[in-house]
Amino acid sequence: MSTLLGKNLNILESYHRDVFDLMERLSREDTVGLGLPDTEFGAETIEDRDVLYGIKEGRLFQLDSMYSSDGLLDIWEAHLDPLFGAKFLMFGLGNGMYARRILKMLSPGAFLLVYEPDCRLFHFVLEHFDLTDILKDERMILMFPQTEEKEFAEGDLFHVLGAGLEYTDIDALKRLTYMNYERLYPEEHAYFETTVTEVISSMVANRDVMRRFGESFVKNSLGNAPVLERSLAISSLHIDDPEKVPGIIVSSGPSLGKNIEELKRAKGRAFIACADSAVSVLLKADIVPDMFFCVDAKKNKGHFEDPRVADIPLCCDIDTTRNAFVSRRAPEFFGKGRNPHISAFEEARGMELPKLKTGGSVAHAAMSFMLQIGIRRIILVGQDLAYTDNKSHAEGSLRASWQLDLSKNECYMEGIDGTQVRSSHEFMTYRNWFERAITMRPDAEVINATEGGARIHGAKEMTLREAVDEYCTSDFDASAFLLGAKPLMSDEQRAEFEAYMGDLKTEIEKLSTEIRSGLRIYDEMYKMVWDGKYNNPRFKKLYDKVCDVSAMLEESSAMYYVDCMVQKEMTELMDRPPATGDDRAQLIDTLERGRDYFATVNKGIDKVEEILK
Repeated sequence: MSTLLGKNLNILESYHRDVFDLMERLSREDTVGLGLPDTEFGAETIEDRDVLYGIKEGRLFQLDSMYSSDGLLDIWEAHLDPLFGAKFLMFGLGNGMYARRILKMLSPGAFLLVYEPDCRLFHFVLEHFDLTDILKDERMILMFPQTEEKEFAEGDLFHVLGAGLEYTDIDALKRLTYMNYERLYPEEHAYFETTVTEVISSMVANRDVMRRFGESFVKNSLGNAPVLERSLAISSLHIDDPEKVPGIIVSSGPSLGKNIEELKRAKGRAFIACADSAVSVLLKADIVPDMFFCVDAKKNKGHFEDPRVADIPLCCDIDTTRNAFVSRRAPEFFGKGRNPHISAFEEARGMELPKLKTGGSVAHAAMSFMLQIGIRRIILVGQDLAYTDNKSHAEGSLRASWQLDLSKNECYMEGIDGTQVRSSHEFMTYRNWFERAITMRPDAEVINATEGGARIHGAKEMTLREAVDEYCTSDFDASAFLLGAKPLMSDEQRAEFEAYMGDLKTEIEKLSTEIRSGLRIYDEMYKMVWDGKYNNPRFKKLYDKVCDVSAMLEESSAMYYVDCMVQKEMTELMDRPPATGDDRAQLIDTLERGRDYFATVNKGIDKVEEILK
């Protein structure tokens, strides 16, 4: 082992354990299952320095300047012009020269995420370049395709970015590519760019969802809390023989009608779950699904008017519309919701509520549920993701009777028959989620038996008749299976939960007291700046106090309810362009923003208190 490699590996072992384990595998020449790119690389010594290069399809690409890199880096940095607080996403580490410069200019609280497409190249770099200074910088996150978790969990690029970025980061975000990396690794680069774009789109969409449904989230969470108490635990469900129990996810796409009779044949020989919008279609055909899913904060009550719905087990989350819980008799199962206040209670007591991942469609939640309980063969029905025959939903569904503008956000996608089918950008997002999920779960088989609509790449295509004949061959009592689940909470935990939710009013009152104090402080600071009397210890003391109030707000899980109530105002505040001018003008702008933020929070607190009454 070279001296440089040993030094770098020592740092990796302490700061990037997963990367260290991967490098150890490469040192043993264990590359089975890593899916390595078809590239070569090397380094040529020029004037006492190693110059890194890569080779693809016989072409050589420099990964550094032939001579000193300082001039190249100076020009690059001069054109970078990052905003304060900017976070950096970079495709490729190379010899570390760009990363080193970025880390020097990072603002407090920012980070650099490096997505390195080729672990072999990184191992080679460790042998020839000293990276110890940047490898021990905890602001740098290193990711490789070969270290992304393949469990459709939190370790893939999409979810790491989603967890690390906020809506307020979007405008200042810097997306970079190491020189010539996009030529050496075009497919990996396309994946990186597409994923970053999808994360940003998802963040914008989530912000819009919060703006539109925030008040419903609050009312639903508080109203559903007693249902959560009596619910059963998804984590206690497990399919012992996944080869004998396929899962069928029924959606309400226009092609659903052609498969109703085949679904009757599958009943009792598969776990049949359906989207809330498909329940009425199945019940009209006298097919009672084994479970239905509802995760929308608002849903027309017409979906649940059939009295038989109350006897169908429901999978939902804490934000699910109250309309879904009318006259319930069957059990409910909750996935982990977006509500951090309730999640804090669950986590403190070790309750295992899986996060039913979704890209906007309830069918996604159904697929997440099935993977969670051990089903490894999933059959999609009615998942058109397109306007088949210029229809958006199946006959018999509530939405089939609505007059919808199908030209809104219109686009075309590859159809299951190979032609271009009319669709929407919303449907395209749903399809992309399925395709990413299929890639991340190679242990599962997804079968698209929709027989119409858009093609889902990676899914096996069959008719439902073929799928039922081949896979639905053993009896399965879904009712007995679900009723075998354990309660989510013990009697003691139920009592604790009731007390915890009862204390919410006190927590909100505490926030109200602090925020009103913060508003008075901002008024005093604002006057000091206008009078030109702010370069003194008093101003700093006041500033420290409002920082303490802001920190208290960030730490309070009850702030979720407040944020939900004023999401529209919060978005407008965050989207407001910063002031320009001298230091005094920028300070005034900062104080105005802080004061407006506190005033908006105060407005949200008043709304939450009104609901709690």
